[in-house]
Parts: sequence; structure tokens; C-alpha cells
Amino acid sequence: MAVTTRVHDAIDRVDAEQEHVADELSAFDRFEAGVRDLDPVSPVASAASSRTAGDAGLVTGAFQHSVAGPDRLDRVRDLFAETVRPYSLADVGGSEPLVETIGTELGEEIATAVAPATRGRFTADLKRAILSSVEQRRAELRAMDRALAREAESLDAALDAFESMADWLVEADETPLSALGFEALRERHGVLDDYRARCEAVARERQEVLHATTSYEGAAGLVHRSLAGYLYEDLPTTYPVLSTAVRFDAVCEACQRAVRDHLTRRA
Repeated sequence: MAVTTRVHDAIDRVDAEQEHVADELSAFDRFEAGVRDLDPVSPVASAASSRTAGDAGLVTGAFQHSVAGPDRLDRVRDLFAETVRPYSLADVGGSEPLVETIGTELGEEIATAVAPATRGRFTADLKRAILSSVEQRRAELRAMDRALAREAESLDAALDAFESMADWLVEADETPLSALGFEALRERHGVLDDYRARCEAVARERQEVLHATTSYEGAAGLVHRSLAGYLYEDLPTTYPVLSTAVRFDAVCEACQRAVRDHLTRRA
């Protein structure tokens, strides 16, 4: 029935988001591997960089390519651009400055540390900080993945209930009420009662899901109602299950009124 379309649309939206999260997790895995492969600047090079300008002209020049590697922060930025950036929702159009996207995904401190204007160095501390931010971001994505799995389960359960009701209503509509006897009418009224109770149960179960929070390994909890608002902001309603339950209940109520009218006339 047409009233189930919103739930189908919601399922399609969740499927797409699950695929996106999986791709972004894979991208962070690749970014992490690339960062781990980069050797941080040596303590010798760090000491050399702090010498006087006269000394730096002689000493730092010797270490910048062989030890300090000024291109390492360039490589960090390139790695991010090649792996994570294409999946960052903050930069869907690809027009946001790279450093801003790094800030959104890994934090402003990391973005500042790797920005070209900062003229920073890829130290061991910076490497650890980047890897720590990557792990935190992955924990958030895994929490998102868990929440999406819960959402998919909730939508599938609701859709099963709605489709069974839709099938029964379509089949029942093929037999006019005038062709049914008194007992058959009473039975139909009872079935509609059961379906209305099921609509109420689906709505109640859905509310429990919406009020839940999902986390992963200490990552900040993801409130499911906020997730639903994000997922379905482009749909006609941000509550596809609840709105469909209300519509089915209204259909069943109207059918019951018609059945009662026939029962009254035959009593």
C-alpha cells in the first residue's frame, strides 16, 4: 500500500548511510596506515631548528631533507585529501579548504599543527596526536554504525508489521461487507482491533528506539532521535514509522466504523 512508502524511503536512506560510514571507516584506516609509515622528525633536527639564524642556515639546511623532512606535513595533508576528504560530509562539494576539513574530522589543534601557514614539524608528539584523533573519530563512526544497524532493525520490524496489515486490508477489501454474515463481521472487527493494537505497539517500540543512545568504546553517545532527524531531514517526515503507524490506525478505525454500522443493522 502507498502508506508504507515513507518507511521504504527511510530504509533506503539508512542503507546509503551505512555504506557511507563503512567507506569512511576504510578511508580512516588507509589514512592511519599512511601516517604510521611516516617517520617523525628526529630530536637532532628539532634542536637544530632552534639554533640561531646563522647556524640554522647551515645546519637546518642539512637536516630538512635527510632528517627533518619538511615534506612530511605535506604528505599528511595529501594523505588526508586522498583518503578521508572524499567521504567527509563537511566537504561534500569539495570546495571547503583542506585544513578546515581536517579540523572538522580531526580537531582544530591537529588542523593548526599541520597547516602550511604554521610551518610546523612532524614530531613524534604530533604523530601520536594525529593517530589518537583518528582513533577517536573511528570510535564515533563505529557508534554511528551501531546506531544505523539498530535503526535498520527497527525499520524492518515496523515494515513487516505494516506489510502484513496492508496485505490483509487489500484482501479483505475484495469482499464487500454486505456479503459477510454477522459472525464474519464480528471476526473482521476483531482483526481490526488487533491491528490497531499492533499499530500502538509499533509506535511504542519506535519511541523506545528514538529515546535510546548508542556509543562505542567511550565515544560520545549518539542520541537516536538526533540521528533520525539527520537521516530523514529530506523526507516528508522525520518520523516515518510513527506517521505510518498513525495512518494505518486511521485506516483500521475507518474500517471498524463501517463494520460496526453493518453489525448494528443486523443486530
